Amino acid sequence: MTGIKRQHQLEVKKVVITTPASFDTDQREATIEAARMAGFDPILLDEPRACLHDFVNRYRSGEITESVVDLTKALPPNLLQM
Repeated sequence: MTGIKRQHQLEVKKVVITTPASFDTDQREATIEAARMAGFDPILLDEPRACLHDFVNRYRSGEITESVVDLTKALPPNLLQM
């Protein structure tokens, strides 16, 4: 029995894992494989996208009212239009 299941009586299967934006395809695939070996169904997001998703969720809930300015051009334009 895993720690989460033991403490919360929940079985976690689907997980979101963030990876550094600098990870290449092999590193991302290794991360996915490790998560599957541990019994999870992973969704991988690179850190800039994960940060943006968090911001969008907080913005939509009214928790924050700032806006995103991507000066690095690291984020895809479609994510900035959320």
